[in-house]
Amino acid sequence: MPKRKDPGSDHASAFDRSRPWQLRMMWLLLAAYIVGLFWTGDGYNPAVDGWLGSLTQFVPAVVCWAALHRSGSRRLQVGLAAAAVTSYALANGYYIATLAGAQALPFPSPADVGYLLYYPLMLAALITLIHRQLRHLSWPVILDSAVGALGAAAVLAVLLSPIVDPALEEPLSIGTAFALAYPLFNLVLVAAVVGIAATGGLDAGRRWAFLVVGLMVLTAADIVYALRLANDAYVVGTPLDAGWAIGLTLVAVWVDGSARSESPVRRGHTRHWALAVPGLATTAGLVVLILSSQTTVSWLAVSLASVTLVMAAVRTQLAFRQLVKMADLRSQARTDDLTGLPNRRALYTDVPLLLAMVPSRPTALLVLDLDRFKEVNDSLGHDVGDRLLVQVGQRLTRQLAPDDLLARLGGDEFALLLSNTGPEQAMAVAGRLRSALAEPFTLEGIALQANVSIGIALFPDHAQDLTGLLRKADMAMYAAKAARTGHQIYVGSHDSHGDDRLRTLQELRTALHEDELVLHFQPKIDLASNEVRGVEALVRWNHPHRGLLYPDAFLTLVEEAGLMHDLTQIVLGKALDQSAIWHDRGQPLTVAVNLSASSLIDAALPGRIEAMIAARGLTASALMLEITEDFLMADRERAHAILTLLRESGIHIAIDDFGTGYSSLSYLRDLPIDELKLDRSFVLPMAVNPRAATLVASTIALAHGLGLRIVAEGVEAEDAYADLARFGCDEAQGYFLSRPLPAAELDHWIAGRSVPEAPVAVAAVPGFPAPRSPSSTWPAIPDTRRR
Repeated sequence: MPKRKDPGSDHASAFDRSRPWQLRMMWLLLAAYIVGLFWTGDGYNPAVDGWLGSLTQFVPAVVCWAALHRSGSRRLQVGLAAAAVTSYALANGYYIATLAGAQALPFPSPADVGYLLYYPLMLAALITLIHRQLRHLSWPVILDSAVGALGAAAVLAVLLSPIVDPALEEPLSIGTAFALAYPLFNLVLVAAVVGIAATGGLDAGRRWAFLVVGLMVLTAADIVYALRLANDAYVVGTPLDAGWAIGLTLVAVWVDGSARSESPVRRGHTRHWALAVPGLATTAGLVVLILSSQTTVSWLAVSLASVTLVMAAVRTQLAFRQLVKMADLRSQARTDDLTGLPNRRALYTDVPLLLAMVPSRPTALLVLDLDRFKEVNDSLGHDVGDRLLVQVGQRLTRQLAPDDLLARLGGDEFALLLSNTGPEQAMAVAGRLRSALAEPFTLEGIALQANVSIGIALFPDHAQDLTGLLRKADMAMYAAKAARTGHQIYVGSHDSHGDDRLRTLQELRTALHEDELVLHFQPKIDLASNEVRGVEALVRWNHPHRGLLYPDAFLTLVEEAGLMHDLTQIVLGKALDQSAIWHDRGQPLTVAVNLSASSLIDAALPGRIEAMIAARGLTASALMLEITEDFLMADRERAHAILTLLRESGIHIAIDDFGTGYSSLSYLRDLPIDELKLDRSFVLPMAVNPRAATLVASTIALAHGLGLRIVAEGVEAEDAYADLARFGCDEAQGYFLSRPLPAAELDHWIAGRSVPEAPVAVAAVPGFPAPRSPSSTWPAIPDTRRR
């Protein structure tokens, strides 16, 4: 059935076709006017100052009203700006027409009414531009904006003192009110623009810079005009008159761009500017106060400068608290809650650095696993098992040398890095550790014997990195456990799956060419609305003989074989294909794809991704790329360069498994990141560990304070879902909501959801968003496999 044609579409198309000519005409008239001012010299010229000067202000008004015709959702904002420009143009037209027959106009005149009306209309346009976004801003961001606005106002108050002070000394009258209104409106307008510039994360339109420059030029022209007028030095027809025409033209260019910017455009490239403005404003306020001690400065400027410094002090205090909290979070994230030892995150952070410092020095990595620990938990309870682990950690610690690093990997597994240690020394240490743990532990009045199996891997003989060392030491540990020898050093025969590995590698190469890889999608639920806003694409291998294989069965092999580039292309292509299908159906789901560190090394990756998105007719915001902290810290400069290219194209960036790597304070500040994904290891213990819940709540608050969204992974229970909603988490994903599904099953799952549904667990708690009902989700079965 053919689509019905919108009756207004022909008019809109006509405006769109004429828009370039309107803009060109506006620029040509402005250029001609400027040339005419320099050509004719000072004094009123009917052709230049009359006709041409009026056209340079009326044509921008026409451009603004044409933009209003096609503005759509931004109609009010564009309409107010168009009215402001028109008011200014009409006032100037009246001024020029009246001045042609007189030496001067009375003050105030009808022209002054039109000129002054421009300021509140433009301020209203700016308020309309940002008011819907203000409620999403955190207090630190709002304080940054206030500091910037007040600092700019203080400086402008100093510049306007020669105009404001004489007006304040005059008796109160309409003329005095108009004389004060001009500089004060300029002060408020400049403060508003600087305040918006200092607010990171706002969508101010594609041509925000044109508006900023245009308003600054208009303000500068007003200030110079007022100063000359106060000294009886103003003459019509000087280059100063071009300032108003230039300012209105630039404002019209911004209005035209705002009418076209239907989709939000984040000003990510102005992040450093947003950080610099409060600092500059604070410095400016301090300079004004110092200047006031040396010479006479208006009370208004001194007051504004004082308030600027007070607000800056408050913001500094908040920033200091944030840094302390982040440092505490980092310390907590690196420490095992039970034993107080460094945890897996600390091990993955410190060991690569230690190995890189002395690449030629022999180093040994020991993996320790308690034998039959499950029997202790099952027979005596988990609390006794926990106390046993604490005592095991204490005994191991007493056996360490100053340079050794002991960490708890999780459960009953520990890792120990021995610096400057060869195979004989490593075997001796392993024997000493086993002897220390062989002494009985007394718990609940029961003497427990805790045996341990230890696997040893050597650097650089067995592996060149921590991942390889852990894998080899793990193999040796299981060999020692099976042989009941207590401890063993890794040898090649421990890799009993060598033949299987070669066969799997060949099958994997075939799979990449025969389209055996498929994607499953896990929905991400918005905790405020309970709606599905995005999905995470997870790769599966549909093996012809072994069935559906999860990533843990082949991703390591993909990395080792150098096939990650091919796999990444396939996954991105399939994810974008499915995204295009959803967008065509009216389901604009953002698809998140995990990228490995080896993929991000490719400098051509951003260009290829942009081409893939464009080929499918998608916007860049349809894709989110998830990266790990390890990549960010491995090569900070390269990470910044590649992520900046991706982010400037409109692609969203998320940090996956946040907290499991090197949680540095600086990369959260410096890198173009949109979202943090809180690792499941933080979420799972919340129900039984108050410290874990506090850590999650603090991380959520930290992310929001930095202007970032946060997603919780591994939500496998209703209580966890409710707690995350209460803490203000933005989105959640996990088996409590839905396991990863093929696209067709996900469509059916989404269609069958009723939004919203109130969970029983939080029905009595006001302010909680409604999570999925357990009856309509998959069972909350923990997934121990790599996703």
